[in-house]
Amino acid sequence: MKKILLINPPYNRFLSIGIPTYPITFGALGSILKERGYQVGIYDSDFDPALVGRRLGYRDRLLEQHKIPEALHNPDHPVWLEIKRIIHEFHPDIVGITAMTSKFSMATKIAAMTKELFPEAAVLVGGFHATMFAKNILENDRNFDYAMLGEGERTTPELIDAITRNDNCALPEIRGIAFRREDGTVCVTEKRELIADLDELPLVDFSMFLNPGYLPGNNLLTSRGCPFSCTFCGAKAIWTNRVRRRSIEKVVEEIQMLTKHSGSHFVNFWDDSFTANRKYTLELLAALKQIPELTFACITRLDLIDEELLCRMKEAGCVNIFFGIESGNDRMLGIVGKRITTARIEEQIALVRKAQIEWGGFFIMNYPGERRQDIFDMLAFMEKLRPNTAEVNVFSPLPGTPIWDQLVAEGTVSPEMDFSKYSQSSLERCFVEGMTLPELQKLALRVADQFDQYNWRRSGLPFLRRIRLRIGRLRLRSHLAKLFSRQNESKHHDR
Repeated sequence: MKKILLINPPYNRFLSIGIPTYPITFGALGSILKERGYQVGIYDSDFDPALVGRRLGYRDRLLEQHKIPEALHNPDHPVWLEIKRIIHEFHPDIVGITAMTSKFSMATKIAAMTKELFPEAAVLVGGFHATMFAKNILENDRNFDYAMLGEGERTTPELIDAITRNDNCALPEIRGIAFRREDGTVCVTEKRELIADLDELPLVDFSMFLNPGYLPGNNLLTSRGCPFSCTFCGAKAIWTNRVRRRSIEKVVEEIQMLTKHSGSHFVNFWDDSFTANRKYTLELLAALKQIPELTFACITRLDLIDEELLCRMKEAGCVNIFFGIESGNDRMLGIVGKRITTARIEEQIALVRKAQIEWGGFFIMNYPGERRQDIFDMLAFMEKLRPNTAEVNVFSPLPGTPIWDQLVAEGTVSPEMDFSKYSQSSLERCFVEGMTLPELQKLALRVADQFDQYNWRRSGLPFLRRIRLRIGRLRLRSHLAKLFSRQNESKHHDR
């Protein structure tokens, strides 16, 4: 029986962040492979039980990005030693690694580690980055043997079956892969069609997890795809603008499985636009309302909600909605392709507030075409809208997006760039018109400070923090008083 190890590379752990980022599709893929008779292990190397729930402020994220390349170049980093131990103990015949663009450098490290331990093991890479750069990856890194393009739940089992049979002749007939021919050249096969019926995908079997006490965060999808075309979004590159939905029965089944496994009745819907189909959403909300104690958060667009829908969401247990606000003026909203105005945003937020549902806003800075004043407009608009939480990201172009293609044509980015310095907190490139990189870095820290301070104020934590600091000072004074009073009596003090 072939042993298959599926690995999610680390990233947040290097920054001491404990946000669950488990790739949802890994669960279904693992279950499919297990049903085909393979011994499967799933390992999320970005998970650390000691870090669960730990976050960083935006200023700290910017200042600590250097830890990512430092970790990549430190073979003795505890995370790499842990990964190496897991691979060694599992002794896989095949290793599958998923990789977003920001994690691709980590995926290359894991591939090299696998080949060092088990040279005969086949290493597969999938995910967004592999879909965009499959040929380039195999031409430049021989530690990867195969690359998957697009959805992997059908492609990967077919490929692994062929590898198991040692049937190289079958490879050109498998749609959606890249592989090396015997002469070393890379072949990219015909594109595979999208999975029409998402209900055919099984639920995750948690017995496959190799992480002790693993918490996947109760994250799930009701659909794949987004009908919109924001210029920075990569959804279209993988799933096109076509939206496919799971049956409501299957979604409810997964919710019940997740909440039973985790003991938590809160779930996160990670759909690109949760309310894109109003009829489906209303039917789903009616079903969710029947699940005892359920609460949930979701992501959607402001132009996809109305007063009735928000009321139904509240009744079904919705406690938080996240919206992509992105910018603070209509010019920049047009550039990023949001197809909404600031006036419309304010109108829709008033409806959310009326429904008494908390909401979070995503904002972006350093976007191509942006000017210094646009950043200040974004800050002022964030304060005016008063989200319960405000998130800001520094723009990094995703391969396969319209803005990536534009920047490639300008010679600004390329597939050969260093992706280890590539993230939503990276200050490696300046896209703001008329601004130098040092100026951007200085302004970004100012923006991060304002977002941090805003979130502290909204959460009420500054008051609690002041109380804790005062208590800490009183304890210190008490300790020093005792220390000085006993310094002639004993050298041993209770510290």
